[in-house]
Amino acid sequence: MILVVLVVIPVAVVLLLSSSSAGLSGPTQEALSENARFAVDLSRLCHAEFDANGPFGKMSQIEFHSSRALSPKPAFLWNQLTTKFSLQQDMQDDDLPLLRGSWEVDSFDWRDQGAVSKEVHDQGSLGTCAAFATVGNIEARRYLNGDGVLETLSVEQIVECSADADTAQDAANCGVFGGWPKLVLEYAKKRGIASAKDWPYCSGTLDKKMTPQCFPCMPEGYSREGCDDHDDDFYCKPESTLGQRRIDGWCGHKSSFRPALFVTEYKVFDDTSDEERLREHLRTYGPLAVTISIGPLQLYRRGIMDPPSFICPRRGRPGELLCSMIFAVSCQ
Repeated sequence: MILVVLVVIPVAVVLLLSSSSAGLSGPTQEALSENARFAVDLSRLCHAEFDANGPFGKMSQIEFHSSRALSPKPAFLWNQLTTKFSLQQDMQDDDLPLLRGSWEVDSFDWRDQGAVSKEVHDQGSLGTCAAFATVGNIEARRYLNGDGVLETLSVEQIVECSADADTAQDAANCGVFGGWPKLVLEYAKKRGIASAKDWPYCSGTLDKKMTPQCFPCMPEGYSREGCDDHDDDFYCKPESTLGQRRIDGWCGHKSSFRPALFVTEYKVFDDTSDEERLREHLRTYGPLAVTISIGPLQLYRRGIMDPPSFICPRRGRPGELLCSMIFAVSCQ
């Protein structure tokens, strides 16, 4: 059994109440009928359960992607990028410290090793999954590097501050609307990550009145090409945040903010079509952050998907999003 500890789905999911299809007409009924047929095919091809009667069943696939995912764009061409990075020089394959060697076991769980919190974190209805998964990856690597401390780090900092973008790949971190693990790691190399005790997650956390505890705006300098223009299409209140407030906002380079740690280097694995290699990466480097294509998830209900490559390609070609891209991290 392979346990992938952290899964990133690059989509801002807002739960909708589903209702009966009675009385539907026009494009909505057409989308529901098409999705019902699509769900049958997906259930057969992916060996899991799909159903058009879920919260997104009345949306066409184009509507789902445009409203729930980051802007339509080509995926990172990971097979054309260097897969080894560091602050000073390109990493060699053995630069990331090995942890446990090759274990001859059928299953294992990094939570039992103390590297992953057994507490389930809740991102709320925001697209902050990339930030949660990548920050969790950093937490685990810090613990396994020999620090012995499993400290919850600040996801909120990434949401409020990281405007990192890769214009060549048309990718960007977009605050509450989503982001990419590589760009989160690039931010953590430059600015570091705070402890969640000092900078807790508030944008997706509701109070007793079911109101978010803070309302961050888009990160200053965000990419409108990578994120779309979100200057005026949602409510935000910078003074409710630690990072964006006018007086000593911690996102500023001249603020009093002091990080708990920096990421020094990371590694991207793009050979994820081989499950044995994935298993070995997980054993060798520790908990991993993984991105997956959201396409089939519009109608997903339950079960472990095993999609064919034409639904979820394992290898990158121009315009495709890989099923998974995996990140291992080293920190100081």
